[in-house]
Amino acid sequence: MYEPGWDPDIPTGGFGAAITALMTDGARRDAAEARRTAEATNHAAERVPQPDLTAGRQFAKLLGLTGAAAEVKRGTAPAASGATATDTPAPGAELGKVQSLPMVRLVDIMISDSDNVIAEAMARQVALAKGKPGSFAGGAAATDQVLGELGLPADEISLADGSGLSRTNRISPSLLTDLVTLAGNGSHPDLAAIFGGLPVGGWSGTLDERYQAAVTKAGAGVVRAKTGTLSGVNAIAGLVTTSDGRLLTFAVLTDRTPDTLDETRQALDRISSALAGCGCR
Repeated sequence: MYEPGWDPDIPTGGFGAAITALMTDGARRDAAEARRTAEATNHAAERVPQPDLTAGRQFAKLLGLTGAAAEVKRGTAPAASGATATDTPAPGAELGKVQSLPMVRLVDIMISDSDNVIAEAMARQVALAKGKPGSFAGGAAATDQVLGELGLPADEISLADGSGLSRTNRISPSLLTDLVTLAGNGSHPDLAAIFGGLPVGGWSGTLDERYQAAVTKAGAGVVRAKTGTLSGVNAIAGLVTTSDGRLLTFAVLTDRTPDTLDETRQALDRISSALAGCGCR
């Protein structure tokens, strides 16, 4: 349920969770509190250790079950069958269903909030669509396959998960800029959906509080980019509109950075702000 390459504090730090096929509210222990404090905590939230069992208990409670009838355990669902002679639903019968937000909206949330749990769920959907196991390894392999199908250099990436939390992940800056370029050049209209959720410098998502200093103001409102953060690792990749109206893709990845996160982020912001302020002909 946790990828072996994840830092030990991922399960307790609020930015990740045990990945299970069934969960509610992204495994957040208190979804209402998480919504109230999202901005202050950068969308971190306390997560339950067993999301599938917790979701099952929540469903049992909503159904009004008590005592032994409310016991929840992992297992295999019985095959669906029709109603019994007393019109009581038989084991495995569908009692109801709920559909998620449209996929494009989930992508928006994943990118804007840097939601690692949604990213892992998305990777598994890609895996299932490509006939691979719905697992960390399956999601990573399916992502490699899709990159190859898009004509991108899959040899420039090595993945262990879908969220980027694993320390064993490797990716080149050029692959990131190639992907952003491909999404924006009109050759694959379906990829353009990623731009709706990209945070805007000084305005939204994970860039809401950035590009505020005098040395980075040029990037406010014109940088649209996805951030990535682990201890000692910081990255940003996306688009920037220059002072002469050109649209550029960029990617900056850093490793072994000091613990002063704000200084590291400001250094990354200065680079994209310099691009925003230039006449890059």
